[in-house]
Amino acid sequence: MRALTPRRLSHALARRRRRAQQLAERRAGLLPYYDFDGHGRRRLNVTLVLRSAKKPTSSTYIRLLGPMARPAFGRVGLEVVDRKTLFISRRADVCIVQRTAFDHADTATRFIDEARSRGCVIVVDSDDAFSALEPDHPQYAEQIQRAQVLEDVMRRADEVWFSTDDLRRAHDVPASLVVRNTLDLDLWQPGSGPAAETDPTAPLRMLYMGTTTHDGDLAMLAPVLERLHAAHPGEFTVVMVGVAKGLAEQPWMQVVKPPSSSYQQFVPWLASQGPFDLGLSPLLDSRFNRAKSDIKCLDYLALGARPVVSDVEPYRVDELDDLVDRVPELPEAWFAALERHVVGRAALRQAAVRDRATGFDYLSTQRSADQTAALLRDRLDALVAARSTSRP
Repeated sequence: MRALTPRRLSHALARRRRRAQQLAERRAGLLPYYDFDGHGRRRLNVTLVLRSAKKPTSSTYIRLLGPMARPAFGRVGLEVVDRKTLFISRRADVCIVQRTAFDHADTATRFIDEARSRGCVIVVDSDDAFSALEPDHPQYAEQIQRAQVLEDVMRRADEVWFSTDDLRRAHDVPASLVVRNTLDLDLWQPGSGPAAETDPTAPLRMLYMGTTTHDGDLAMLAPVLERLHAAHPGEFTVVMVGVAKGLAEQPWMQVVKPPSSSYQQFVPWLASQGPFDLGLSPLLDSRFNRAKSDIKCLDYLALGARPVVSDVEPYRVDELDDLVDRVPELPEAWFAALERHVVGRAALRQAAVRDRATGFDYLSTQRSADQTAALLRDRLDALVAARSTSRP
């Protein structure tokens, strides 16, 4: 072991200051909606491992940051790191690894070994079955290696959190728990957006949200909308958010671009684009899609739009039976469902006040981040206690 010279000590202290500043800047980047302290005494100290610490994904906000910021979670100290700036503080109690955090097995192994040596609880959180992607999927090459690394991390974790029962069944992980997706209602503010369109004859407003992972889903729906436009020109508009690359705009289409990709900024912006009558979520039946959650339904309900979704496993949630329209994966079925709402938009809007109140009640009583906060805190407290008693 080399002697600790004044120069080495100075460099070590400078690195510590830079790291502390970097961690503080990442927490500051979550403001104003999510206000976290750093690691410290008399709190649960969590190290969150992401693919990009500077740009957390919407999944990170929905499943982790949102619930952890709720009062029901209790006192927490947060440090956000990624594969380029891996670090575990001496106060860390828990390391939560998000689904795409690691590209390479050796990096993941070193981190897990370090966490174990420090006595940290290791939890993995996942809400997508990237290991089930077909080779022709646009993100296959990008995601399959990460999925393989994630499988190794799951096997070494103290517990794995999955968003759905189907996703849990897709992985052979004994120590696992289903943590359903919920919404931070303080961020979404259901009912605070523009009221439903009062003119019964105004064009029906539909919302479609989808990234490039949903190109195939949109490809199924686009011809249906073309046909609907030919039959009812000028009677509807589809507001498109995050659509496929190279998509040519059509007369029935309004493509809007969010000012920021940050989830906490995107949500208020999206709410301001309303009102919307319908929210569209076509979803092809595939191994990858079957493990998805019903988060789109929750988003649309929070916006006051009636979800019109594919009749596939993620959306077959009994609680949603009266809140959504499920459509078989057939162009004719989609055309009939959408035409019914275009022609009957006056009745749809007449029922909107009642339907919105029912949807908001469902979100607040059953799918709120407050419920997730209490669940996650109970699990982490139990895991930390078990880890402490197992130490020699």
